[in-house]
Amino acid sequence: MKLFQKSLLCLCTSTLCLYSKSFAGQPAKITFHNDDSLRGSFTGITEKNKAVLNSEFSAEPIHFDVSQVSNIVFYNTNFKVPSKSISRISLLNNDIIEGHIIELADSSLKLKSPNLGDITIPKKYILEIDNKISDKEIIYQGPNKKKEDWKLLFSSPKIAGKYKEAKAPWILNDYNITHNSLEGAFLTKASYPDKFSATFNIKNTQPYAPAIILMADLNIPKEIKQPENKLKRMTGRIHHGKYLGNSFVMGLSANTPRLTYYGFNDDHSLALKSFENDIPRGFNRSSTTSTNYEIKVDKTKGIILLFVNNKISARWKVDFNSIKAKGSYLGFKKAQYSRSSNTTQVFISDITIKTWNGIIHPASPVSSTERDVILLKNDTDRISGEIISIVNDKVKIKSTSSKSNNLTIHVDQVKQIIFSSQDEKQNTTSLNENIVINTLGPDRYSAKSLQSKDKKLEITSEKFGNASIEMKNITSIKFPHSDNE
Repeated sequence: MKLFQKSLLCLCTSTLCLYSKSFAGQPAKITFHNDDSLRGSFTGITEKNKAVLNSEFSAEPIHFDVSQVSNIVFYNTNFKVPSKSISRISLLNNDIIEGHIIELADSSLKLKSPNLGDITIPKKYILEIDNKISDKEIIYQGPNKKKEDWKLLFSSPKIAGKYKEAKAPWILNDYNITHNSLEGAFLTKASYPDKFSATFNIKNTQPYAPAIILMADLNIPKEIKQPENKLKRMTGRIHHGKYLGNSFVMGLSANTPRLTYYGFNDDHSLALKSFENDIPRGFNRSSTTSTNYEIKVDKTKGIILLFVNNKISARWKVDFNSIKAKGSYLGFKKAQYSRSSNTTQVFISDITIKTWNGIIHPASPVSSTERDVILLKNDTDRISGEIISIVNDKVKIKSTSSKSNNLTIHVDQVKQIIFSSQDEKQNTTSLNENIVINTLGPDRYSAKSLQSKDKKLEITSEKFGNASIEMKNITSIKFPHSDNE
C-alpha cells in the first residue's frame, strides 16, 4: 500500500513522456517487487524511467518508477502471422530472434527481423541458428485470415440449432482459431502425402484441449445401419461416423492420449476401432502457457506418432490397408468426455502441415567447444568445422574432415547450425541484470534500457544495439530487481 501511495505522488511530478498522446494504451497488469499489483491501460515508459498507466481509480495517468516494477503483463490476444522460410537465432544470453538472414560475414550476422527490422549481431554472441521449413515442404500453414476454407460440422441438426452465429463453438480469426468448449467439429482440407506431419500450438484458459481429427473423408452412406448389439452401448461414441465419415480422432487426455477410428464397415454399419498406445505415459499440459503438439503419420509403415513439447508421448500401429480413414480433412472437435464449462476458451494457432522424411529419431545436434556444427535436414548427416559465411542463401564451412576444400551448402538443406561454445562464459550476461521483453511469437529480448515512443518500444541491447518493436507485439516486460530498494 505504501508503494501505491508513493507511486501516486508521481502524479504531481512533471515528466517528459515519449509515448504518443493518441495511443490509447494496452490493457495490462503491473506487478511490483513487493507483490502489489495494479491493472489498467499501459501507455508507455518515459525517458525518466517512469512506467505510465491509465487506471479507473485515477483521473490522471499514474507514473511508476520502473525500479519498483517487477513485470508488466499485457492482455493481448493478437497472434502473429505464421512465417515461412525464416530462421530462429538463439543467443548465448538466452535471447531469441526470428528473421531472414541477409548475410553472415566479417564475424557479424545481418538479420531482417519482422519485429526489430534490420539488425546486426556479432557472431561471438550467437549460440545457434535454426532454419524453419521451406516453402517446398509446406502443405498448409495458417490460419492467416478469417476467409479461409474451414468447415463447421455438427453431429445432428438438433445440436446445430442450439447455436447462433454469435455463439458458434468454433470461430476462425486472423491467425488463430478460438474454441468455446461447445459441441461441433472444425475442419480444413489439404492433400496429404504418404508421410506428413502436423504441428500446432494450443493455449487454454483451463487444463482442457480439444480432440484432433485426422484424415476424415466426410463420406456418409445414404443408408446407415445401426451397430450390432454388442456395440449398442457405444452408440454415443460411434456416432462420429455419421458426420465425419471415416476418420481418426485423437484425444489429448493428460493421462494418456487415445486414438480411435470411426467410420463404416462394408455393409454401411457404423464401425469403431481403438488402438493401443505403445508409449503408455501421460504428459504435462499447463493451463497458463501454450503447448506445442506435433503429429507424424507414415502410411507406408503404418504408424502415427504424437509429440508434446518435442517429447514423444504416443505411438500407434495402424494397418492403413484395412482402415478406410484416408481422407484429406484435418481439424478439431470437443473432447468426448470433457467436463469443461462453456466459458472455457482454447486458442489454436501456428498450424503447419508439411511433408515428413519418415525419420522418427533424428540425429541430435552436438555442440563443441572448438568447432561449429551443421545438422542437415535429412536428419542423419552432420558437418563440423568453421562457418566462414552465409551469403546468397549458401553456407560456406571450412570442414574439419575435408581440410583441403571449403564446403558450400544451400540453406534449404540446413536444419540447424550450432556455433562453437568456447567463449560462452565470457559472452553470457545474466538475465537478472537485464530487462526481458517477451513477444507474441517466440522472440525474447534482453535490454539494458528502454523507452516508448509513437506506439513503439525502443530497446538498447548490448548484443544487437538499438532497435524498436511495436507495443502491440509485446506480451510482457520483466524488470530486474533493484539492489537499492
